[in-house]
Amino acid sequence: HGVEESALVRILGKWDPLEREAFRKKTPNLFIEDKERHFQRWDDHYARLLKHEFVRFKNTVLLWSMHPWERDARLVKEAIKKGKTSYGVLVEIACTRSSEELLGARKAYHSLFDHSIEEDVA
Repeated sequence: HGVEESALVRILGKWDPLEREAFRKKTPNLFIEDKERHFQRWDDHYARLLKHEFVRFKNTVLLWSMHPWERDARLVKEAIKKGKTSYGVLVEIACTRSSEELLGARKAYHSLFDHSIEEDVA
């Protein structure tokens, strides 16, 4: 999983103005026609959604590429910061990891945040 940026840039770079216009016209829900100024502009709502999706994708790639212990440690820290609404993450990690994985997450947490998970959860 990943994006080969050079290939994406190469493909999009080959689009001529007519192809870009055709894309905008074929996806009318993403663009708004400014009839007075004669161009199609992004609908602000969909532009924000797209930016949000790319942030989620970036976060997913970061979590996927981390060592499992580091990933669990960072997820625990985030859940503790968010509070009661995210405590399900703590329960899921505690219930689905082996004792070796939990010990590794504890080590990673201490290495990353210079605290113990137990102290921060308490």
